[in-house]
Amino acid sequence: MPLIESIISLPFTIETSLRSKPVLSNNKIYRNLFPLSSHVRFLNLHESDDLGIWNFAKQNHFTIVTQDSDFNEWSILYGFPPKIVWLKTGNTSTDRVIKLIRDNFDEILSFENNPKSGCLELY
Repeated sequence: MPLIESIISLPFTIETSLRSKPVLSNNKIYRNLFPLSSHVRFLNLHESDDLGIWNFAKQNHFTIVTQDSDFNEWSILYGFPPKIVWLKTGNTSTDRVIKLIRDNFDEILSFENNPKSGCLELY
């Protein structure tokens, strides 16, 4: 499952507060770990509301990487997919986010393969 707006080879997408800066998806380390990842800007979703991103991720088998708690709440209410990687870092640097994702690579892959888990919180 890929990451949206943000990360994972399964596609992975990175979302919300990261919408304006597609730096993660351009980062070589990140792209090597999650080659199918994308950013909402590259998917023409940067002006979409959260529901638009949610629906895109669900329909296209992306995991959403976000700092926005709304996506976790939706996952609780509506279930998954899409899966959510919730970055609970507060305001932090892009380098810190990349390190967090790189350091948790195995945990992210395990989460992606766990059919009973819909949200992974990273601190």
